[in-house]
Amino acid sequence: MLTSDRELVLGGVARVELADGAVLLLKVMVVHVKEAGFSPFGGVNFDVRAVADVTVESLPE
Repeated sequence: MLTSDRELVLGGVARVELADGAVLLLKVMVVHVKEAGFSPFGGVNFDVRAVADVTVESLPE
């Protein structure tokens, strides 16, 4: 669960099928992004906080 000082910015779920037939779910959420300064190469640097989770959906027999 996200705390009150965090805001869900972007999230996604990917279903990954491995060579042995196992199926995994990969969940990634970007929960906080803030500007952290300017890059000497042009553009802006960002401080990004992300959370990831891997879950087994199914295993081969």
